[in-house]
Amino acid sequence: MTVHRLCDSTTICLLILATIFTSAAAQTPTPAPEPAPAPAPQGETGVIAGQRFGAWVLACPSSQQAKAACFLVQNVHEALSRKVVFVWLIQYDDQGRLLGAFRLPSGVFVNRGLIMKTDPKSDGLRVEYTRCDPAECQAVFSITDDLAKQLGATKAVTVAVSLTSGQTVNVELNMDGFAAALAALAGKSHK
Repeated sequence: MTVHRLCDSTTICLLILATIFTSAAAQTPTPAPEPAPAPAPQGETGVIAGQRFGAWVLACPSSQQAKAACFLVQNVHEALSRKVVFVWLIQYDDQGRLLGAFRLPSGVFVNRGLIMKTDPKSDGLRVEYTRCDPAECQAVFSITDDLAKQLGATKAVTVAVSLTSGQTVNVELNMDGFAAALAALAGKSHK
């Protein structure tokens, strides 16, 4: 099963994904959480306010939230309800390391992690879950310079998610605008 960022009548799988995620109940304890990118400010339909770079949005806190950091975000929505079913956040931590975080509804095999592929022929990068609660799971990972270059050079990233139902869902993320968005994030984060 493959989940596309923009669904049409032939890719109804986002509805299936949302149904599977919301109906799955089994959970496995996870290791202690790592520092994670800030939560994305969004409205009821998951629309992020900020500067758009292709498929990415650069969001920065208001002046009242001076301690919060800017971040990049891409949301995947369920086709009919427009409910957010997958989020990819990227931001620099306090030590200047670039971190990525995938957030998705619970109902996943935690011990299998996620597999992120920049090339369909590769084995991909295994990303471990760092936190799971009854509503949401999160996987935080470091983005090295080499990985950032790979991400900037590819047209799409596929993230394989193993569900407790036994199915594997492939979430396709459009990388259009990533290199420019990352450069803008670096400029805002390293002032």
